[in-house]
Amino acid sequence: MSERFVLGGALNSLQSNYQLTTPQTETVVKPNEDTIYAEAIYDLSQQNVEIHVPVVDTDRYWNFALFDPYAQALSKPDRPKHHANISLRYGENYANIGSVTKKTPGTYLLRRAVDVNEPPGIQAPGGSCANTYNGCINSPTTDGTMLERILVRDNGSDLTYVQDLIHKSSVETVKRDYSCRDAAAEPLTNATFLGLPNNTVSATLELLARLAHRNPPIDTNITVFVNSQLRAAGISNGHYRKPRGVNLTQAYADFNASIAHYQEVGVEQLGNGWAKYVPQGLYGPNYIARANAVSYYLANTADQALYPQYEISEPDLSLSDSHAYMYTFSSKPPVESDGFWSVTMYNSSGFFVENSENKYEVGDRSNITYPDGQQVYGPNASTVIQPFQVLVQNATPPANWTAK
Repeated sequence: MSERFVLGGALNSLQSNYQLTTPQTETVVKPNEDTIYAEAIYDLSQQNVEIHVPVVDTDRYWNFALFDPYAQALSKPDRPKHHANISLRYGENYANIGSVTKKTPGTYLLRRAVDVNEPPGIQAPGGSCANTYNGCINSPTTDGTMLERILVRDNGSDLTYVQDLIHKSSVETVKRDYSCRDAAAEPLTNATFLGLPNNTVSATLELLARLAHRNPPIDTNITVFVNSQLRAAGISNGHYRKPRGVNLTQAYADFNASIAHYQEVGVEQLGNGWAKYVPQGLYGPNYIARANAVSYYLANTADQALYPQYEISEPDLSLSDSHAYMYTFSSKPPVESDGFWSVTMYNSSGFFVENSENKYEVGDRSNITYPDGQQVYGPNASTVIQPFQVLVQNATPPANWTAK
């Protein structure tokens, strides 16, 4: 749950970024350079929400991803609150509307699953979902995040086209035509974030206490277990009280140790030093995997994306002026007709590395050539599949490598 959306009065409203990401953009961690994003924080305590999706051309990746609010990127426990990132977001990616899931443009109704006695996820029209909608999205929680992203093929007319699609996308509240199963909760207001402690760990635990009753686990089978763990941690009746004898600094260190251990064992090896984290996007009771996901990406489910990382156990690669990295692709990465791939360089905070070439990623829309000069992609692409390379170095590239 993002504090800036609540304090800015932007709940249940799509906040759009009409420009491509730059090194100065810090809205999305580890973003793509070739997608435009829009984000909304929703609060279903009082009303439902309609999501309006415009018509998108075929063979273009687009997606509205919906997340429950339970994942947290913590700073050091003694960090002052006004520097803290108090943001519960990007947990379970419980629903996706987009090209991969073959959902049609139109209007979707977002509502609490508990109010209509339906399982979380996307429900086709019929039954409790009115036929006037393209579908209903049953949220497991009262609060959550939605992230829209649309692929941009080039920085010219196609960018203008995608900007228009983002402009036509919208989110608005609508009255319920039924009674809530329970009292739901009071609406999120500025008061939700007032009076938090002055360090990030305590502030996060207090905010969790204020939101937990309205946002149960997506897996109802573990609700009793989760509530017992929260009580043991000092969270009950909407407040956090540190249990006697608990050292938060040590608890934070133990948490980081658990994450470090998971980063060694919770991976699937892909070969040649590449690996991916598992599970991805949906974590159930695996809260360590969920917490780790926030540190590296917002993590859509595996049907949406593959996030290979090189040498996960040593993720911070560095370059001197006399060294370079060369990535060799044995052939074109296989993608669907609406798919894309890219290799992106981020700094330690997960944002683009500024450079004189203004080049932050290389992918299937780049002017890549094979060593013999023939194009890998495009209308004049070579029909002979062969290896190609991507060069990364902390210096101006040789002329024959520029844009390759």
